[in-house]
Amino acid sequence: MIFEKEIRHTFLKADRLNTADEYSRVFKNAKRFSDEYLTVLVRHSKEPQAKLGLAIAKKQVKKAVLRNQIKRVVREAFRLRKGSLRGFDIVVLCRHKAGNISKAVLSGSINKHFDKLLKNE
Repeated sequence: MIFEKEIRHTFLKADRLNTADEYSRVFKNAKRFSDEYLTVLVRHSKEPQAKLGLAIAKKQVKKAVLRNQIKRVVREAFRLRKGSLRGFDIVVLCRHKAGNISKAVLSGSINKHFDKLLKNE
């Protein structure tokens, strides 16, 4: 069967904050949402698509396996919701406790932040 153009929920390079300048713009003019696991910095963007940046510090989560797991969970949550997050540049930072929780709790945390963002828009 031939389907019409499918909506792709992929995480492309165009969906990322790629340069230091893009990150610094978000850090300068950001609205901040925090809980005990994550801090999310959000800035309105002139571009129509949402962009995600990750700043998962080794100082906060020592083991690379856990840092990579956090990144995967956040990317997946963003990938599934990027259509509703259009027009935002988002940087996610982790806190020390983020390395000690399950993927389900971490996913719930990032989704709560995205819900707050859309509610406060």
